[in-house]
Amino acid sequence: MEKKLEVSYIYDPVSRSLSCEAIYNGLKDGFCAMFDEHPTHKTMHEFICGFIQFLLEKSDQVSEQ
Repeated sequence: MEKKLEVSYIYDPVSRSLSCEAIYNGLKDGFCAMFDEHPTHKTMHEFICGFIQFLLEKSDQVSEQ
């Protein structure tokens, strides 16, 4: 079975917010994070990678049921 992952994210430096939307095999989810300080690229990518890992685990749980 072919699996498809689509991720888009936007960082707004004025409001210091990171918005992310992902679609994995039709399962769509997203998050928004607000930062007190400007985050580094590494920090933003860690948030996004952690979210993708969460989405993959969520998809596995749904497929097991």
